[in-house]
Parts: sequence; structure tokens; C-alpha cells
Amino acid sequence: GLEIVGWSTTLICILSLMPFVVFCVVGATKLDPSRWLVMPEDGLKGVDWKLFLNTFFWNINYWESAACYSGEVINPGYTYPRGMALALLLVTFATLLPVLVGTGASSLPASEWRDGSFTRLAQEIVGPWLGYWMIFASAISNIGMFEAEMSSDSWQVESS
Repeated sequence: GLEIVGWSTTLICILSLMPFVVFCVVGATKLDPSRWLVMPEDGLKGVDWKLFLNTFFWNINYWESAACYSGEVINPGYTYPRGMALALLLVTFATLLPVLVGTGASSLPASEWRDGSFTRLAQEIVGPWLGYWMIFASAISNIGMFEAEMSSDSWQVESS
């Protein structure tokens, strides 16, 4: 079961990141880097730092559950830290690049960004079809997160 979960999670990862790759590639052609320097009305005091930090930590949530599988990895002393480093890079770039493209290629002020804003930005920057693809990717991503959580939980119960 674990090998099937690993391969299906990899497939889900690719499917859920592809619309963001398209968004970044197409959006990069429409960038206005001067938009990156636009500050909130109150300067840095206008940044919701609690939300920012909560979102950052949410993105690295459950990383410790990967340790459940380290015993199943060939040469875990080498492979496991390398995989974690690659995962950190992937999460960083998958989070940072779409935000940079979204803020640099859209006229939507950051103060109007809400849940679902990437769908709106994708529709504005690329076209409606990408917005629908992002909604699909979000649903697939949730399935992947559920699958990974249930897999690590069942592994912990089985090895207890």
C-alpha cells in the first residue's frame, strides 16, 4: 500500500502544481516589477504578520509525519535529508513564485486578495480556463493531503 500511496501522491503533486507553472510562465510575460514595491497604506504596519506567519507554518505542517516512512527508505541517512531539502525548495518556490507573478502581473491590489484570489488572478492574467484548472487542482490537492495524512496515521497505528 505504501508504494501506491507514494506514486499517487507524486502524481497528485504534479497535477496540482501544473496550473501554477502555467500561471507563472504566462504571467512572467506580463510582469511589471514596480508593482512588487507597492507598500500597504500603513507601510509594514499594514501587513498582517500573524496571518503571514500562520500561512508560512501551515505550509510546513505535518513535515514531521514523513519520519514515519524513513525506515522504508533505502539509505535513509542520505535520502531522507535530501528529500526534505528538495521538499523545502519545492514548497518555497511553489509559494513564492505565484505570489510574485500575481502581484507583478495583475492590477488587483494586495488589499483585495482573499481566499480564491489565485483563481481570479489566473482568469485575469491567463484566461478563464486556467481559473477552472486551479479549482480542480485545489480539489486534487486536498485529496492528496487527506491520503498522506491517513497513510501516516495508519503507519503510526500499525507500528505501535
